[in-house]
Amino acid sequence: MKNLLLTTVLLCFFTVATKAQWRIISVKPGAKVFANGKPVKKGSMISPKSKIKFTKKTDYVRVYAKGKAPFTLKPGGGKPGKGSELVAVATSMMVPRKRSLASRGKPELIDVPIDLTGMLMWLTGTPPNSVDPLKDKPNKLLFIGDEAKIYIDRSIKNYNDEGDFYLVYQANGKRAAKKLSKTRSEKSTDPVIVEFKKDVYSGISDFEDIKNSTLFFRKNRAKPTKVVKFRPMFINEPSDEFKTQIKELIPILKEAYGDAFVQKTMKEKNYTKAQAKEVATEQIFYGIADLFEDQYGGVPDRNNLKMWLIKNFKGLEVPGSKK
Repeated sequence: MKNLLLTTVLLCFFTVATKAQWRIISVKPGAKVFANGKPVKKGSMISPKSKIKFTKKTDYVRVYAKGKAPFTLKPGGGKPGKGSELVAVATSMMVPRKRSLASRGKPELIDVPIDLTGMLMWLTGTPPNSVDPLKDKPNKLLFIGDEAKIYIDRSIKNYNDEGDFYLVYQANGKRAAKKLSKTRSEKSTDPVIVEFKKDVYSGISDFEDIKNSTLFFRKNRAKPTKVVKFRPMFINEPSDEFKTQIKELIPILKEAYGDAFVQKTMKEKNYTKAQAKEVATEQIFYGIADLFEDQYGGVPDRNNLKMWLIKNFKGLEVPGSKK
């Protein structure tokens, strides 16, 4: 995370020719989607002008156009308030993604936000273009399994002192305040680690019943102070069907961010080959994270997803991993 170079953010809208053909590479498990009245399945070919019909606002399809990174089609393009637009031309349903094309210097396997803004954006699942993460409605932050870890850099004032973090929320008409475990190493360069498990939501069967979820910090006996709105969500081990989607997506991403992408990045950003390869690795990781976001409706915690991918996809290089 350190020695961060100047960043350039890429808005991943795709310019498409009217005669282009798009290939469906995956459909949300159980979803029924139609193109020009015909059922869509993996391998189906559609055009940018195809009339797409979804049956649910949470459905999606993943699409590949030769020479471009895979992208997603969702009702209303995934924008809030437009979920009722279940029928529209394919191009209007494209989900825009904003991705950094910066080299981060020497990548690390465990990423730690190095300033307060970075920490708040991480906890709220906020994209890098947000003006103020404190004012935005937080995204769900996904953790695979039953345990979550948050890493806080010791240079961040106020939250590196002695004190405790609390997750406060409302559910079933009651208010809950759960104290979270915290590890503070004597080594000043080590981050503070805040840990909690799935049972922080004990007695709650539906995550959507949880309201006003917020992270607080209490220093010694002082009055607790609000850190940020925070919506951690635990998801079960993904199904074999979903893992197959990831397995099939990986070679497509590797092709999109292969040698040609590396050479182009070296030229446009004046990067070394090693730096450009790091950017490519980031983009492949983002592509997989996008699939989780499409499937579960939340932003995967970066460190949690890295560990899960290393465990489940041997040989896949994630940002900060060693070959």
